[in-house]
Amino acid sequence: MRECDVAAEELLAYLDGCLDGEREAYVAHHVKVCPVCQIRQAELEETKQLLKVSTPLPNDEIERSQLKAEILRNPHPPLPRRRRRPLLMVVLAVLLSLILLWPADSSANLQLGRVVRGVVAQVEKSLLGRREPPGDRISGVLFRDSQAFVPPAELPLGLRLSDRATPGPRRVESHYRSESGVEILVVQGPADQGLALGWRDVELVYVGDTEVLWLKDPRRGNVAGMAWERHGILFELLVLNAPQGNEGGLPLEETLLIVRHIIAAHDAASSE
Repeated sequence: MRECDVAAEELLAYLDGCLDGEREAYVAHHVKVCPVCQIRQAELEETKQLLKVSTPLPNDEIERSQLKAEILRNPHPPLPRRRRRPLLMVVLAVLLSLILLWPADSSANLQLGRVVRGVVAQVEKSLLGRREPPGDRISGVLFRDSQAFVPPAELPLGLRLSDRATPGPRRVESHYRSESGVEILVVQGPADQGLALGWRDVELVYVGDTEVLWLKDPRRGNVAGMAWERHGILFELLVLNAPQGNEGGLPLEETLLIVRHIIAAHDAASSE
């Protein structure tokens, strides 16, 4: 490798904007053609980034939210939109109701009714999983020292748990729906896995002593999602549908009620 006449200290001063005059112009041209300086520059930039993410969070709230969002911005698989399954369940329920209400004029009909009721029980069991009581730990889902917990069956705004899935040992997805059309997805994962943020408009809010990232919807003042860490678990709340439309999000106060309810349930489970 060719020798370089620019010292490491001088290169650092140039990158920090501390050089001027002819020397600045020389180093600027030199860096473009010198492979040694290009390697040094890459190493310095990497070190600078490591120092940036390892320093304590600043006191300024805007800087805190931006820095925390940057630290958490690690990609993970996209979240599925679960819409086909609930619709299929509605159609299946209508068909089964017609069969069960058909006049039972033979023993064959009675046997059919028993079979259908058995199918309904199996489908319901498959839909809601093993039906552990809310607050219990979910077996087989361990995030280091923290274990995922069974989410509440009901949340504010009339939301009810319609589906729960564990795509892997490091992820639990809970799907909630309400009769008014609100639909959310609550995800539990290890706090060290990071959070993929698709929004640039992020603000830091508080629920008690918990820092919560508010992912803003394009409609100002509404919520597209929220994320927070508690007892070693990273929670993500994503608004899949709202009464005013798929892109409308939920009002901040209503979403904070949901977050507060989940945090309280999780704290109660963690203290047992």
